[in-house]
Amino acid sequence: MKSRAELDGVVLDSLLVAAKETLEHLESLRIKFNREKKQLDAQESLASEIATRLSKLAVSAGLLKREEAFQCADLESLQGLVIERLVRDMLTLLTPRQGQILLMIYGIGTDRKPPLGDVAKRFSLSRSTISRLHRKALESLRNRVHDPRKDWQHSRLLQAFVKRLNRKTAVSHEEPFLISVLK
Repeated sequence: MKSRAELDGVVLDSLLVAAKETLEHLESLRIKFNREKKQLDAQESLASEIATRLSKLAVSAGLLKREEAFQCADLESLQGLVIERLVRDMLTLLTPRQGQILLMIYGIGTDRKPPLGDVAKRFSLSRSTISRLHRKALESLRNRVHDPRKDWQHSRLLQAFVKRLNRKTAVSHEEPFLISVLK
C-alpha cells in the first residue's frame, strides 16, 4: 500500500499533466484565434477597399453625390443604394408603362414579386401581353445598355455589378432585374 506522500505525488503528477494538456490546448486555440482574426481583418480591409472604389465610381458616374456615398455605413448599404440608383436610371430609358411593368414583375419597391396574373389585372391586359411587353422592355434596355453608339453613361458600372452579383445569391428584387438586363 502506498503512503500518503506517494499518493499526493501521483495526484500532483496527474494534475500537472492535466494542466500541461490544458495549456497546450489553450495555446492551440490562441493560434487558431489569431489566424482567424488575421483572415477577418483581411476580409474587412478588402470590403473597405471595395466600398471606397465603388463610392468613387458611383460618384464619378453621377449616380451618387459624394455625401451620399460616404454616409453609407457598410458595403452592403452602399451596394443597395447604387443598385437602386442604377435601376431608377435604367427605367428612365423606358416609357412609364414599360417601367411600371418591370417594377411590378420584379417586385422592385415591394416586399414580394406578384404573380404575372396580378400584374396583368393591374394593367387590364392579358398575361401573354404583359409577358410580351416585359420581353420588349428588357430588349429595349439591353439595346441601350450594350449599344456603344448609345453609350449609356452607367454601362460599365452596371456590368461590374452584374459580374459581382453573379458570384453570390441575390438579396434584393433589383438584382435579378439587373442580371436579366445584361443577359
